[in-house]
Amino acid sequence: MNKIFKPTGLLGVFTACVFLSLTSCGGPAQDNKEDGTTELIETENIVIDDSPKATNVSFTNLQGDKVDVESLRGKVVFINFWATWCPPCIREMPSIQTLKENFDGNSDIEFLLIDVDNDIDNANAFMKEHDFDLPLYVPASEIPSDFLAGVIPTTVIIDKEGKMVTRLEGGRDYADQEMIDSITELVNQ
Repeated sequence: MNKIFKPTGLLGVFTACVFLSLTSCGGPAQDNKEDGTTELIETENIVIDDSPKATNVSFTNLQGDKVDVESLRGKVVFINFWATWCPPCIREMPSIQTLKENFDGNSDIEFLLIDVDNDIDNANAFMKEHDFDLPLYVPASEIPSDFLAGVIPTTVIIDKEGKMVTRLEGGRDYADQEMIDSITELVNQ
């Protein structure tokens, strides 16, 4: 006979808290290899089939300048929601740096890395410590659920017409040639 464990009382609350703390960073975003190293693995992609117009949302950068998604129309916008304490976020950061470097000097794409903790000074210290040159922002308005549904890292890609073409939850390798080619195609449209 199979038994199903149903936690109750304080044990149930504790179990739920542990589960949430393990999944709040985007769930499993790594795979342990036989040699002891880890690699990013893909989690479920959320692809927006009908490409709705992205909800307007605002962000503030280190200098205090505010940018909203609507003002970036005419550019591809790569938005990554992350936190300094999130292991999958940290693991994917070098690949985001590589992706950005592939588009250096291209004015048709904008990268926004959004620190969900709203602590831009801490995020900036993290970037400097790891020699990343990624444009940091914090939310300046409420983040709609079509952008961020409680899982980090989450990346939203918006096309030049202001339509959300995809939302990717969990860590991944943005330096992958297929990813670079897909974004290049959007930029060249």
